[in-house]
Amino acid sequence: METTVDRFGRVVIPKRVRDDLGLHPGTVLRVEERGGAVRLSALHEEESLVEEDGVLVFRGRAEGDLVSVAEKLREARLDDVVASLLP
Repeated sequence: METTVDRFGRVVIPKRVRDDLGLHPGTVLRVEERGGAVRLSALHEEESLVEEDGVLVFRGRAEGDLVSVAEKLREARLDDVVASLLP
């Protein structure tokens, strides 16, 4: 399968490929150049965890009231610690 680069540097991804990969208008693509080849990777929401140097890194977007959630978790841990110290 072949395609061309237009004068603006745009490339048309054939419809069959877009459909197979679930690419829709607005899909963000990562562009990588390796050894004279170009690789396009769709950045779907599922890719919020990526591995970097053997460590998982969260690249997603946090949603909701994180401060409130952190406070509740902290209180629950403190309750557990206090309960473990009582006879």
